[in-house]
Amino acid sequence: MKDKHKRYLEIAALIVAILFGIYNFVSSHNEKNFAVDFSVKVGDNSEQKQNPQPIQPENNEGNNSLYLQKFSEAMAAFDVKNYSKSLTLYNEAIEIYPNDPAAYNNRGNSLTHLKKFPEALADFNKAIQLNPNISDFFSNRGILYYNVGNYEQALADANRAIQLNQNNSSAYHTRGNTYAQLKDFNKALADLDKSIQLNPNFAPVYQSRAICYQALGDNAKAQENFTKAKQLGYTPEN
Repeated sequence: MKDKHKRYLEIAALIVAILFGIYNFVSSHNEKNFAVDFSVKVGDNSEQKQNPQPIQPENNEGNNSLYLQKFSEAMAAFDVKNYSKSLTLYNEAIEIYPNDPAAYNNRGNSLTHLKKFPEALADFNKAIQLNPNISDFFSNRGILYYNVGNYEQALADANRAIQLNQNNSSAYHTRGNTYAQLKDFNKALADLDKSIQLNPNFAPVYQSRAICYQALGDNAKAQENFTKAKQLGYTPEN
């Protein structure tokens, strides 16, 4: 009888050990699903805005037409992520007419994607010098400052962009990402929520929000936002 009782205890112990092993495996697997390095720059996919309204050059009709053609072709190249081609075309457009702030802003976007940050900064500064009242110019420069780790200037530009246009979803995204890098996750979430409210189909904002929730230990909301970002086609940039 004692042997039989001992055998039952051994079987029970074996079952507990198996269940414990399964639990550890599942827990480990779930943790891997959330294994996102917060040091990754979550603003790499920020929404850079191009100005679709180039200034009409004050020169002869032929050059005017050529400028608008180059500008349009450059925008099209940027939209399909051919940043080298868009840069070349904006160079040609600016050579024809060097006083359009939209051209400098857009060329700055191309340079940012090509990681030519000093040149991009010079272009955003020029665009702002020519017209300091365009929200997107500050928003785009803020993205650049964010990507080079200048969070103080990124916040300043995002704030100015929002002052000029309270519906600038990209500026809220950049400011939210910046607050996240500064570990102020509650402010970050407030801005990311606002960005999503204004532009609910921009996948990188959900990725940013997922990382914030993960940092706060809310894995359920983190997973929900990671899933939403993936559904909307989020892919990390190289």
